[in-house]
Amino acid sequence: MLNPERYTILEEIASGSTATVYLAQDNVLRRKVALKKLHPHLHNHADMVKRFAKEAVAIAALSHENIIKVFEYGNQERNLFLAMEYIDGVNLDTLLKGEAVTLPNLASLSLFQQLLQGLASAHDRGIYHRDIKPSNVLLDKKGCVRIADFGIAFLSGETSITRTGSFLGTPGYSAPEQADGREATDRTDIFSMGILFYRCLAGRLPFEGDTPHSVLRAIMERTPAKPTSLNRKILPGLPELIESMLAKDPQARPNARECLAELEALARGLGFLFEPRRLAAFLADAAIYREKEEREISDHFLDHARLVRGHAKPREALKGYALAETFCAEPEKIRLEAEDLLKKLRLRFRKKILVGGLACLAVLAGVAGQWGHRTQAPITIFPVTPELPNQSFAPSRSLPTADLSPATVGTVSQFKFAANQPGRSFNPERKPGYRKPDSQPRPIQPGPDLEHAAVENNPQVGNPGGPEGTKVGKPSSQGYLIVKSNPPFAKLFVEGKEAGTTPTKSPIQMEDGVHELILVREGCRPLHSTFKIVPSETTSLRLILEKSESEPDRP
Repeated sequence: MLNPERYTILEEIASGSTATVYLAQDNVLRRKVALKKLHPHLHNHADMVKRFAKEAVAIAALSHENIIKVFEYGNQERNLFLAMEYIDGVNLDTLLKGEAVTLPNLASLSLFQQLLQGLASAHDRGIYHRDIKPSNVLLDKKGCVRIADFGIAFLSGETSITRTGSFLGTPGYSAPEQADGREATDRTDIFSMGILFYRCLAGRLPFEGDTPHSVLRAIMERTPAKPTSLNRKILPGLPELIESMLAKDPQARPNARECLAELEALARGLGFLFEPRRLAAFLADAAIYREKEEREISDHFLDHARLVRGHAKPREALKGYALAETFCAEPEKIRLEAEDLLKKLRLRFRKKILVGGLACLAVLAGVAGQWGHRTQAPITIFPVTPELPNQSFAPSRSLPTADLSPATVGTVSQFKFAANQPGRSFNPERKPGYRKPDSQPRPIQPGPDLEHAAVENNPQVGNPGGPEGTKVGKPSSQGYLIVKSNPPFAKLFVEGKEAGTTPTKSPIQMEDGVHELILVREGCRPLHSTFKIVPSETTSLRLILEKSESEPDRP
């Protein structure tokens, strides 16, 4: 029995194969704690006792708001116990109970940002969890997330206490290296986190089987289905991030810090914020929150589509309409707006064909005038009635058409969604042969509610009142610069001034002439280069950074 003067057990919370967790009252510090007691019949197993003590050491070495805190480790009358922080809330496994249950997108962003922050803190100290799964993720009523149960954690630099050939972890959330008995690393936790992310958004596990052995075999050999094939309401960019986390080769996966950076860059590119209150609202009433979030996302993409449409960016506007329709419960109004835009695009296309045809006729007429005595054959003119292929909207079909399927946004080459690449802005990729109507975006009058957003989302329009803004009507002696680097996220300095990170979110407006450029990234050699700006043109640079010899190689 535990010392009743210190702890009073109130109720049992959970029980597993090795220990039971109780809710208890700490009579000395007057607070509720979670007491984890090792089963008495395991006290004679040296490995279990060592693992239990190792969990106390692992958690005690960590101090992070997203990791459960340990208060005390003790052994009273053959009662091995851990006194830990008690979380008044639920675990993620409870939220995901049921068939094809998913979490809303923005709530998932907040959940995984906090999980990656806690995991990155543990990895920085050389501690790998090795058992990431829904039951080990706890959420309190304020939307704060904790990682629990470091019972099989591996501390780098120590000898493993696991017997050769034994398996530790949960089959459905294991990495390939765990399945075939290789040593676990920090990338092992990333694979498990990718499975958890997939489960929350797609509604089922990426690797399934009738037995634990078949599940482990699927993890080692199969490629999971795209999450959007199971749930079309997934924000662009998230499927690609999950795919990178589920790479079979551990060295091909990003580490926790890189995953966190990509997730945050993706959210900024889409225009969303990480807010724990979203998780709190979802826990309070899941149905009401889900409806409000989908309406918020739909309105967000619809406002963006209307804004870029006014800036003469029809292709980006069409993608915004497609995403808005995906999350909208009543898409009729959105479909009408998109139909109107497509009609204008068809008319513009016909005018260009007509002008081109007249120009060709003028050339032919000139040639016929010079060689009229030799070419007396009459010229037959055929009417030209071009149509934009596969871009019509029928009332019986929902937006978008085959070329604009929301489930494939980011994979259709004609309408590739640039936000799928984390760190990039919400701008379309040009289709070969497509030319913008104007070399500079035309200013619009969006009204007082959208004027500020227009300035922020289009750096070419500029902020007339800002200290660094550019005004509409700037002389044409200026050009634009776009910089990408491999690896990305390098600091960019132009003429000695910091100009952001790569890839650049939007073109940088500069005076014409030759300029100096410097790229700096941790683990790589600084890169010095020069480039030339041509008036009214965009200079695009793709630079490769060499790794520093003093830094270890990373994928």
